Amino acid sequence: MPSDAGRLPGQPLPDQGQPPPPGDRRPLIEGLLATGAGNINNACVKLLAVMPTSQLILLRAVGTIFILLPLMIRRGLRWPPRVVLARAALEAIATAGLMHALTLAPLSFVATVMMTIPIGVMAMNWLLAGEPLSPRGRILLLLAFSGALIATGPALAGSMEGALSAVGSAAFYVARDMLTSRRASSVPSLELSFTASVATLILALAMGVLSDWRPLVAGETGIIAAMIVFYILSNLLIASATRARHSTMVAATRYSAVIWAALFDFLLFDLPPRPLTLVGAALIAACGIGLVFTERKRRGP
Repeated sequence: MPSDAGRLPGQPLPDQGQPPPPGDRRPLIEGLLATGAGNINNACVKLLAVMPTSQLILLRAVGTIFILLPLMIRRGLRWPPRVVLARAALEAIATAGLMHALTLAPLSFVATVMMTIPIGVMAMNWLLAGEPLSPRGRILLLLAFSGALIATGPALAGSMEGALSAVGSAAFYVARDMLTSRRASSVPSLELSFTASVATLILALAMGVLSDWRPLVAGETGIIAAMIVFYILSNLLIASATRARHSTMVAATRYSAVIWAALFDFLLFDLPPRPLTLVGAALIAACGIGLVFTERKRRGP
């Protein structure tokens, strides 16, 4: 499989020809839709928090595989490349951490932590891959992570397990997104999502050995179906958006997540957002958007 690990900024990906024109808004739209679908999925997970986490993960993975398998058969099943398997393993671990965090912590806090993912990708590209970052960009990175610390403080006092699960999940999603954009850019989104779901199913079965699963009750089937559908939409859209040539636009769309999460917290769970969570989220969003525009302006069109 071709690799773009040594690709210079502005150079097209091996399998994508010329980069899209500067006015292309497709990654932006995909990012916004992915954020909305992801928040609905998260709300469904929290509505089902009475179930063991392993059961929730298994149900969603089975439903996802059931829907995607016919599409994969039509496309042609194949053994995935090693980089796709590695990405799938990272996503399975990140998914387990995220779903566990959602059962323990407010949606607004989890969304705030997840907002650090694009910032984390940028930081890792700078520290590990040697991508240039302006002095202003470095300051904005530090301020953004300071916002994450501000938001995490009250959560640690409320549920340390939930807070640590969210932070760990975000770290694994950062690694997943780096693989998607740098090493798995030529792999179709469908294959990425299907392989990740199979890895998640295997992880759920391993976790289930230690859990007492419970039978479904009335009303839960519809919530599970919605969880599966919106998870698939979010996964396919974000996989497509983050590997686009101008995927830095996608970063700004993730910062709308906390607004939806706070709304769901209030309407569905009667949980008003903590003030420090909102302060931290605002700081992350401001610095994250500032990073996108600062670095795009520095690198030019």
